[in-house]
Amino acid sequence: MIELLVAMSIFTVCIISVSGIFISFVNAQRKVTAIQSAQEVGRYLMDYMTKEIRMGVILSTNSFSSSGSSGLYIRTAEGENVAYFFGSGILTRNGAVLTPSDIDISGKFYIGSGRNLSGGKVTATMKISRKGSSEAAKEKFNLQSTIAARSE
Repeated sequence: MIELLVAMSIFTVCIISVSGIFISFVNAQRKVTAIQSAQEVGRYLMDYMTKEIRMGVILSTNSFSSSGSSGLYIRTAEGENVAYFFGSGILTRNGAVLTPSDIDISGKFYIGSGRNLSGGKVTATMKISRKGSSEAAKEKFNLQSTIAARSE
């Protein structure tokens, strides 16, 4: 009887330990997946803007400190005027939202020294995190890229 009780106790301790390890593994996997997804979105958005800025002409940039939004105006290689804006946790292009609903993004645009807009440089910075995720998956990260517009 005692041997059975000791064996069941050891078995219970082993099962609880293995279950704890498994739960930790699943939580770590969810966190990695959430962060990887947010990084993918950030890299895609930065690449999308970089290509369009590089091939276009920089018209102007502005920052609204009261609302926390920042904007960049360019003319694309096709002659289309485009406005990118960071604000309210989203990035827009001509008013169309580019960010998925589960991503929180903020950022700013800076024009390089000399403010030579036609052949100037723009630095775009982004802070990205997931919305509504567990605290473990809400890790924020920053992206920054300096883009030189090609001269006409």
